[in-house]
Amino acid sequence: MINYFNTENSYVFGVRQLKNNSYITKEITEFDVKNKTQKTSKVNEKFTLEPRGELIYINGTKGWYEAYIGKKPTGGMLKWIESDTYIELDTIQLSKSSLIKIAESMKKI
Repeated sequence: MINYFNTENSYVFGVRQLKNNSYITKEITEFDVKNKTQKTSKVNEKFTLEPRGELIYINGTKGWYEAYIGKKPTGGMLKWIESDTYIELDTIQLSKSSLIKIAESMKKI
């Protein structure tokens, strides 16, 4: 994951990429406040794109935009598969159109 910040050191957006259909390891920690204990476990999960949200086309490729919700919602997440790579852009500041412009400008190297 790569995160981008502005000159005031505020988070602007992040880029995440993984091989689609790969396995990822999640570390889960459970806290028991009453007994003052914690338990940590690792779980392997197959990672695949879940097509949720508004269908968007990024240079002819299907992608999905999910706006964040809340009292004062801003930003959202844009995700798609390109060359068997899952790509995700995440922001709390930028508009949907800005995320799409960033996505369309990304090039495979």
